[in-house]
Amino acid sequence: MLSIEPYTVGIGDRFARQGRAQLEALVRAKAAGINVFPVWNKSYREHTLIKTKPADVRAESDAAVKALGWTGAYYVDADHISLKNVEGFISASNFFTIDVADFAGQAATPEAEENFVKTARRFGETLSIPGIDRPFEIGEAGLRAAARKFQLAMQEAGRIYRAI
Repeated sequence: MLSIEPYTVGIGDRFARQGRAQLEALVRAKAAGINVFPVWNKSYREHTLIKTKPADVRAESDAAVKALGWTGAYYVDADHISLKNVEGFISASNFFTIDVADFAGQAATPEAEENFVKTARRFGETLSIPGIDRPFEIGEAGLRAAARKFQLAMQEAGRIYRAI
């Protein structure tokens, strides 16, 4: 898995005309001591509406980087992708925003729920997160509710991740 810089900013250039201007803003930020790295993003829906392809975003970002002499990292996001459209983004992208919202709230199989609860139980019923004052108390009912609401979405995210 790719490790990225701690501060990135999504720059969506819907009509593929502002890549250089957007990167110029980050060049100026860097000159002012603010290190932030660009993530060019455009969703499948936006590509469909504008009649572009993921490779167009890659070409635009590469051209802007070359023109401005940007030496920092930069990314091209396969934005809001699903299993239906991930394939078209893989060769042009190095950042992936997986969208499984359509699966949240739909129950997975009873076996998947059982496996989730069994696996999650081993972490205990108290979850402490650094920076949050109080721990979360998560009993079996909470685990089952989470599984029913999110298990199918988690499974779909896994399928998309493996496709990438």
